[in-house]
Amino acid sequence: MNIRETNNINTENPQWRKEHESLITYFQNVFDEYREGKIDFHEYKYRLVGSASGLEYHINFKYSLYDLIDAWMENVEYCCLEKDWYKYGLEVGCFILEGLDSFPNKVFLPENSDLVRNNLTRYLDS
Repeated sequence: MNIRETNNINTENPQWRKEHESLITYFQNVFDEYREGKIDFHEYKYRLVGSASGLEYHINFKYSLYDLIDAWMENVEYCCLEKDWYKYGLEVGCFILEGLDSFPNKVFLPENSDLVRNNLTRYLDS
């Protein structure tokens, strides 16, 4: 479990702001490329999971974001029909972008997602 103290982060720090804006731009571009069909699911997964460790101080979530995103994408690939990968892949991207946009507010997993409810219950706050 990885609980960050986000109230100790100075969001007015120019270096932190620059890094935060860079992450938003990066993840928005990756999301858009996937949504527009410019990259396939495996490339999308590789980019999201490969960049997830950089999110720890930029998304206020109770658990390790790297572990969550890795588990979420693995569940999409191995527990869902290939025809559903696109839909569930978009859910992951939306969660990341929402978390970045709403920082320092805490974010929660989409409880209306079948995949989250059935496979990622350890990351749900009850």
